Amino acid sequence: MGFRRKIVTLIMIQIAIIISSFFITAYLEAEKTLAGHMINTAGKNRVLASQVEVELHRIALEGKGTSISGSPGIIPGAENDIPDEDIFDKLDALRKNIYSLKHEGVFGTVMSIPTENDSTSDWTLDGRLLPIAPQFDDDWQKIAEKYDVYHNSITVMVSENDYTMPSIEERLRIGDELIVLSDGLTAKLSNGLAAFSFQIILLQIVLAAINVATHVFLILVIIRVFRKAAEKRLEGEKFAALGEFAAILAHDMRNPLGTIYNSAKLVSKNVTDSKSKTEMKRIERSINRMSMQIEGVLSYLKVPRLELDSHSLKEMLQTSIDDVEIPDNIKVNVPADDIMIYCDAKKMEFVFTNLILNAVQAIGTSAGYITISVEDAPGYITLSLEDSGDAIPEPVDAIFRPLYTTKTHGAGLGLTSCKNVIKAHNGKISARNKPVTFTLELPKDVANIAKM
Repeated sequence: MGFRRKIVTLIMIQIAIIISSFFITAYLEAEKTLAGHMINTAGKNRVLASQVEVELHRIALEGKGTSISGSPGIIPGAENDIPDEDIFDKLDALRKNIYSLKHEGVFGTVMSIPTENDSTSDWTLDGRLLPIAPQFDDDWQKIAEKYDVYHNSITVMVSENDYTMPSIEERLRIGDELIVLSDGLTAKLSNGLAAFSFQIILLQIVLAAINVATHVFLILVIIRVFRKAAEKRLEGEKFAALGEFAAILAHDMRNPLGTIYNSAKLVSKNVTDSKSKTEMKRIERSINRMSMQIEGVLSYLKVPRLELDSHSLKEMLQTSIDDVEIPDNIKVNVPADDIMIYCDAKKMEFVFTNLILNAVQAIGTSAGYITISVEDAPGYITLSLEDSGDAIPEPVDAIFRPLYTTKTHGAGLGLTSCKNVIKAHNGKISARNKPVTFTLELPKDVANIAKM
């Protein structure tokens, strides 16, 4: 059930990334469209300014007519009556377009734009625009100021009936300057949109790469989850077979080993020479080691039942040291002070014996040491067993997994059984390298053990 939940979670993350990518891309494309509208609006300034210039050219060529100015145009005999309202309509359209760049709006929204003669003038935008970026404020300000100059100069020309060629050419020059400024802003906005479009393309590539990477990662995780599930199932089958084997082993070997051990004890009492006594001790240690292997298997397969009592830590450590054949090249250092702890002495000695034996095997024939230290804290003791042997292969925590071993012999259950015993005492066991150190945290009183 756990791996299904993981897969569903990863799939939901994948879907969320895809949907997020879609909305981000859609939003940026919408912003790009609005930026395009702004460029079109800026470009429209040239068209509207050109329309004003067309009116000025018509005035120069055809004259204003006697009804307005009382003087003919440069075309002799021309009597066309061209209303002044035409040029001011074009100027008003240009003004609205210029100010629409500064004031974003929505279709149908009426906005107030300042004019020369009054404080506000209602008008309607053609469409939604993005607010102009701050870096373009100076360009827009120059256009607005140039428009004011343009509008004022034409107003003066009309009010003074000054339709001479020098006067009209002066207004055309100002109009050309306004067009140049508008074209400059349009070019800058276009360059900004090109850079923005390039960034969108890069973002789309990045989002596509993220989606592909997430998809590949999802596939790898699914494969890993299924592989772990298969390994776990295989491991369960191994443990089931191991359980059957352990039951047979306990039944068929425990009693004969007990008989051999008792017989060896009786024989050792009648042995007088030192060589025979040494051999008898080796027999006893071998029997103890075989019993420990059987005990390790049984300790793993079932939660150990504790026979709790108050025991001397120093005595338990010494018993474990005596049970292991420690060569002369290894020096064992034990704590000087003794601590009384509430525990199952036999099972705790089993843990200590395993750890000391592993240290001896790790050191081998090289000169080395095993140092056992104890830290007494309120309610708990911390016991550390440090040795000078080879480092534990990474990952270090793997040594507590069942059937995991780095040795050429052994069932790989020794440290697993140790962990079960410590856990049954409501304690903790851990290992680390540099130097190799096993750390045990054990409660000293009944109350802490009763919490399990």
